Amino acid sequence: MSGPQPTIEPFDIDHASDAELAALHDLEVSLELEALPDVPVPPLAHTVASIRHVPPERVRQYWAVWDTDRSRMLARAHAAWDEREDNRHLAFGYIGVRPDLRRQGVGSALLATIVDHTEAAGRSTVWLDARSEGAQGEAAEGFLAARGLERKQLGRRSHLRLDHVDDALLQTWVDRAAQRAEGYSLLQWDQRCPDDLVEAFVAAKHVMNSAPKDDLDFEDEVFTVDLWRDREAALIARGQNLWTVAARHDESGDIAGYTEIAHLSTWPAMAYQEDTGVWHVHRNKGLGRWLKAAMLQRVKAETPDLERIETWNAGSNEAMLGINIALGFEVVDWWGEWQGKTEQIRKATGG
Repeated sequence: MSGPQPTIEPFDIDHASDAELAALHDLEVSLELEALPDVPVPPLAHTVASIRHVPPERVRQYWAVWDTDRSRMLARAHAAWDEREDNRHLAFGYIGVRPDLRRQGVGSALLATIVDHTEAAGRSTVWLDARSEGAQGEAAEGFLAARGLERKQLGRRSHLRLDHVDDALLQTWVDRAAQRAEGYSLLQWDQRCPDDLVEAFVAAKHVMNSAPKDDLDFEDEVFTVDLWRDREAALIARGQNLWTVAARHDESGDIAGYTEIAHLSTWPAMAYQEDTGVWHVHRNKGLGRWLKAAMLQRVKAETPDLERIETWNAGSNEAMLGINIALGFEVVDWWGEWQGKTEQIRKATGG
């Protein structure tokens, strides 16, 4: 690309027009198809709903590089975090650049902008996701490593094709639970957690802090009823129907584990596997398999338009990957979780 140096502009994501969000969506889809031309990409309506409806504690700043008539987004970045008790040192960032604008210093300038904004907010660590495979992955990992960031975890994105699910296996897992998980019962709800269960459920949310963190600089998250209600409201506003199946320990009334799937009205062929977790004291009873099997039985019975479920797992999470692989989840790609202190990034880049 010839001509003057591209200009990085603040992009007011909270008040963006439909045309601006369509340009952002086009950039994101083009980058995904560049790396994985055979993997389904979200429709525009899904991208718009996900951006327009976020929990009130979310703080986010976007920047963009536009073409001359501002009809096409050539590159973009963001820094974001939730204003809550935990992880107040972190800012989550993203950088995406079209091929015709690469190797011209745009990515470096966007990273410097993220660092400036992170420090101005009193935060000290930048966390970016980057694909770890193919030409995009090679370029991204080289870029980040040269600028003072380190890969702290490797994550696997997987898809389950609903027409590949083994119904006999699901029933076997459900039947085994009757023997192994005596004293437990399943609870189910859609969208909003019932008021009489929400405190127990939010307490159970903390089981996710036991998921592998590897080398990530990431504090245990603190969940509250108010934060959870805000997240439920954002999902409902997006058109995502969140189904939850929980295992209750009948004697204590505690929620021993749960699994969630979000059905997408803006993308009926895809669903997202959200959290799945079982407390250590309740493990080795088949609860994880019971929860996942019961959920998938319902999904197959009640969502005829659904084709795939997408999930993300740490590559080191052998227990959950074992369950998912047995169910038929197949790897789509691998992503690195990269972190760097702002002072390290400035030192590496001479900033």
